[in-house]
Amino acid sequence: MQEEFELLLKLQMIDEKLKELDASRGTLPYEIKRLEQSLSEIVARRQEIQQENESGQQEVKELEKTNEEYAARSKELQNDLFNFVSSNKEYEAVTQNIDSIKDKVSENDSRVLEILSRQEGNELELQEITTAEEENSSELDKKSMMLDKHMSGSRGKIEILQNLRESTVSVLKKPLYDHYERIRIMRDGRGVVPLTRGACGGCFQTVPPQQQAEIRSMRDLVICEICGRIIVSDRLEVELNLDE
Repeated sequence: MQEEFELLLKLQMIDEKLKELDASRGTLPYEIKRLEQSLSEIVARRQEIQQENESGQQEVKELEKTNEEYAARSKELQNDLFNFVSSNKEYEAVTQNIDSIKDKVSENDSRVLEILSRQEGNELELQEITTAEEENSSELDKKSMMLDKHMSGSRGKIEILQNLRESTVSVLKKPLYDHYERIRIMRDGRGVVPLTRGACGGCFQTVPPQQQAEIRSMRDLVICEICGRIIVSDRLEVELNLDE
């Protein structure tokens, strides 16, 4: 059983080293992710504005074409008014048609002005978006270079530790490994702890004398009743050889 305890403690030491290397990156991964998300949102907003502008331009063309047709029709009605109308009733009907056309032209002109005003605002926003994109891209490049530089120095260590972890897990009994992994994830990365001054080295709950003796004998597995961590003897020593 002592061999199993040594493997567990070795695995814990490996995971702590990997955690230290991961923590040494600081907030760079999160900052890079935030910048990438920001750039993604910027690109999406630009596409949205461009689509809106294209749709607006098409609508303006259609409105202008419709107004040209209205102008031609109004001219025809004006001609009828002076050349063919012979009664007050006919005169009133023609003038109503002309007024109706004028109202429609006015509505179309208002819509055109609304679209052009919106597009003007969109152009200003596009300028702001371009500036934001340049700033975010520059910052992302800077942060990525910093992370790459850091990782280039620790990549070799991480690979060695990961390989050592795989070889350790491969010879560890699966039930022990499964329990270790479950508790490690639940307990801030520590699934195995040493007996420390008669207490669990994880939650510091006092361990009864009989259990302390069992832990030091290294014949049986002892799990903390409070935190669920595996408690190993404080006399157990394991060296982590990174050249393995």
